Amino acid sequence: MAVGAAAAFPLPAFSSFGLDYVVRGRIWVPRLTVEPDALASTALEVSLSDFADCPLQPAKREQVLEPQDRDCRFERQLRDALSTSGIFRHAVSAPLQGQEIDFVLSPRRSRVQFRRQVIPAVKPLVVLTLFTYLWTPLPFEEDRESYDLRLAILDRAGRLLSEVGVAEEFSHYLSPYSAERTAPDDLFAELEPTERALGPIVVCRGPHAARAVVDLLRQLGTAVSNLKKQESSRPILEIPSPAY
Repeated sequence: MAVGAAAAFPLPAFSSFGLDYVVRGRIWVPRLTVEPDALASTALEVSLSDFADCPLQPAKREQVLEPQDRDCRFERQLRDALSTSGIFRHAVSAPLQGQEIDFVLSPRRSRVQFRRQVIPAVKPLVVLTLFTYLWTPLPFEEDRESYDLRLAILDRAGRLLSEVGVAEEFSHYLSPYSAERTAPDDLFAELEPTERALGPIVVCRGPHAARAVVDLLRQLGTAVSNLKKQESSRPILEIPSPAY
């Protein structure tokens, strides 16, 4: 009887209640912090090249909020994380004259983006409670964070030796009152004044960004250590003395 009733009186399609939306955008990390204790250190010295090679003036709203294959802001944060991670003895953007550099690191990809939608299991609760669920601090939406990061390892002459990268996804839930719904101040600073009033800004602060970066740096540390071992194990070619 209950099954027949459910079949005779199905709930309306959730799309009619505006719950099937999907929002996509760029992850905006207020501050990227990587704990040095999470990474193994080496005695190598590296140069950081081509990180955040882009202008810093205010841009159009769609340029600020849309994900890019090279996210210059995130690359600046990644550069700072490399400098303070403790993996390298020194990681500098501009080596001093005469400074010995083991490798040059250069970003190839830094796409950070998110996808937000209503949690599927929550949709019936929203409808059955006549949307009063949205007045509670309970989870309502899900963010899927995506990090596609790749670094090139070059020798001092700029020849490509290897590449390391991560392509990872993480998820977290938001309530209607989550602090993440408020756009960071420095995001507004990159928008022109006339574009700040064009409507609400949907943003993800990337709570798992540090985890993705740590995974990338672990791969990087292993790769440069192996390359250095290979370099050290190469036999030194002896040039025979000319016969007189």
